[in-house]
Amino acid sequence: QVSTEVLGRKTYALMDYWETFPDDDGQSPAEREFARRWRRIDKVVASSTLTDDDVVVGRDRLVANLTLDELRRVVDAADGAVEIFGPTVAAEAIRAGLVEEYHFFVVPKAVGGGLRALPDGVRLDLELAGQRTFGDVAYLHYRRR
Repeated sequence: QVSTEVLGRKTYALMDYWETFPDDDGQSPAEREFARRWRRIDKVVASSTLTDDDVVVGRDRLVANLTLDELRRVVDAADGAVEIFGPTVAAEAIRAGLVEEYHFFVVPKAVGGGLRALPDGVRLDLELAGQRTFGDVAYLHYRRR
């Protein structure tokens, strides 16, 4: 359902792995399918430090300052659902009440530090729409009431 992904500089760099993921027999069918789907998604990279040369050519687009108006334009232009990947990029949209659904993956690993999933000063009235577990990982899907 996701046609457009909005992400920041660090998440964009992290997910670059899937852009060049080898499509050979050494990879699982699920990994190959994820890579195939990831490559089809339009990406909007919110970063004031990257340049156009840092962003993969094709369907990816760099936005130096992701304002709420720019985010609304991204949503209006999208063919399907727009996903915001990462708490820093999503913070203003969450504060403005623009985010309708939340998808959390809870991974029980202590690696030190990190960012909070939700910004300070936000009160949300959410209902659980779905949940699954994958081994020790829990997936939680919430919708705004």
